[in-house]
Amino acid sequence: MPSTFWDLCSDILLDIFPYFSIDQLFFSFYPNVLPSLQTLLSESRMKFQLCLTNDDHFNATLLSLIDRNQISSLYMTTAKIGSMKFLELQLITLINIHIDRMLLQELSKLPQLTSVILIGSQMRKECFRNIFCLPFLKYFEVNLHGGYLDIPTASYKNTCPIEELVFRTACSWEHLQRLLVHLSRLRILRVMVNVDRTSDISRQYTNKSLSSIEIFDLTWHSIEMENVLHFADYMPNLKQLHLSGKMNLNNLNSLLWQDLLEVVRPNLKRLNVNMLISIREGADKIKKNFDANLFFQRIQFHLILSKKEDELLKLIGDFRR
Repeated sequence: MPSTFWDLCSDILLDIFPYFSIDQLFFSFYPNVLPSLQTLLSESRMKFQLCLTNDDHFNATLLSLIDRNQISSLYMTTAKIGSMKFLELQLITLINIHIDRMLLQELSKLPQLTSVILIGSQMRKECFRNIFCLPFLKYFEVNLHGGYLDIPTASYKNTCPIEELVFRTACSWEHLQRLLVHLSRLRILRVMVNVDRTSDISRQYTNKSLSSIEIFDLTWHSIEMENVLHFADYMPNLKQLHLSGKMNLNNLNSLLWQDLLEVVRPNLKRLNVNMLISIREGADKIKKNFDANLFFQRIQFHLILSKKEDELLKLIGDFRR
């Protein structure tokens, strides 16, 4: 008797389907997929992607499944969510979408929405500010796949409830500081700042808005220890510090790093550093002295010695979650 794909045991099916997007699943196995789709959605670890097409039957089926199965995490490649009430939606990822007022109004009506991720999506400055006004937002992440994140400098309407902010695209430290003033509940900050040769972190814009931060993950082109010491002094609750970037040889001094620990103690529990030093000669001696230093052995300090500044690209964007 001939067997079909659906004769496979349920354990095998559940292992297979996480590799499919919902539209692939629908069009590849329709109509046989429909009786099993609800179980597969609830028991597998599929990423549920909202990819509306010109097929009205598929669109209606997909939106109904989202609503009926109380989907809590959604990947969207379309801005058209219509009048559907995704009451259980907690996380939404917007991929290559132009974000406008209408979409933000729809998002503001979702009572459980706490996390928004923008990947390659574009928006006006006004819409950027309005995202921070979403009433229940706790987590906000932006990844433009390169380029530069232009943070609006105009004031925001209200204090935002965001607790974790992740910018995987380079931004201005000055503009970031002006934004942080409105994030009094922020606990986790992961950012790429001024990852070019012409910009630096200015002490002028360091302020008390950093006081609530417990985890700080900074990728920065040219890390200057005296500046790190300066802004760390504004983080009395800091528990984890992650630094990635290029430094000059003078910063490979354990006394400077011990000074940093003195500033952020007693709460600091983890210090992780990915440091690139561009060196023309004497690399072996530098590496030997580094490896023999007991202080650097005790902390998570990773040193890259290179003659090529392109090696910095290996550090940029290397965020730890």
